[in-house]
Amino acid sequence: MKNKFAIFINSSDNTNDIANIFVIFFEKFIKNIDIKIFVGTNNLVPSFKDCEVIPIKVNKSNWKKETIEQISIIKREYEEIEYIIPILDDFAFIKEFDFKNLSSLFKLVYDENLFYLRLKKIEESIFTPKKKIKFHNQRKELIEIRNNHPYYSSLQVAIWNISHYIATLQKCENIWKFEKINLNIKHYSVCKSLLTYIHIVEKGEWDYDAKTICKKYIKLNLSNFSNRQFKKHFLKKIIFKIKKILFPVIGYHLTRNK
Repeated sequence: MKNKFAIFINSSDNTNDIANIFVIFFEKFIKNIDIKIFVGTNNLVPSFKDCEVIPIKVNKSNWKKETIEQISIIKREYEEIEYIIPILDDFAFIKEFDFKNLSSLFKLVYDENLFYLRLKKIEESIFTPKKKIKFHNQRKELIEIRNNHPYYSSLQVAIWNISHYIATLQKCENIWKFEKINLNIKHYSVCKSLLTYIHIVEKGEWDYDAKTICKKYIKLNLSNFSNRQFKKHFLKKIIFKIKKILFPVIGYHLTRNK
């Protein structure tokens, strides 16, 4: 059954410097991967050392078009794959995770014919009720994501039905509008996050804490590794931290940055 699942690392030539940082975090903290790993790119392939990856190369265009083309190639050329786990190349994994721990979730997704299962717990305010679903054939409880959630189709790490992922991509305008898409198909989230990672790039710039994170977890001086700009607005950083603190109370009403 595991041959029906695969990882897709979403990258491009424009973000190759970010992807090479991603690889260091990924290979350090994600262990015992026993499914195929695809890397979406144009010409440049990130420098993996421990993992065997399959590059899926397409011509440069935009995120939506490139990703649809790459996933369609996987669907066409690897017919056994029914589910894909897209991972953005600006995620920095910071806690060890044994990939074999996903076996029971793979079985749940396959047996219950789920179309989307987010592996990082969905975020809500303490005042928003969560609808939990217990599946009859499994001793697993999942959160059913509410239809009007602003991140209904979140790009956090999730297991996607591959056809559903392509259909959602086709409906979106761009990467920033993707997460709002709702095709009236139920999406679920785990009740407890399985993966621990930090988003270290925001709109093409290294995030405020990227330098500290790289130094702490992979002993890398980011300034010597990449010429990419760092975010410089200290006040925005403070506001962002305050929003994170307030989130459990106010939820997405005031915290969503779009």
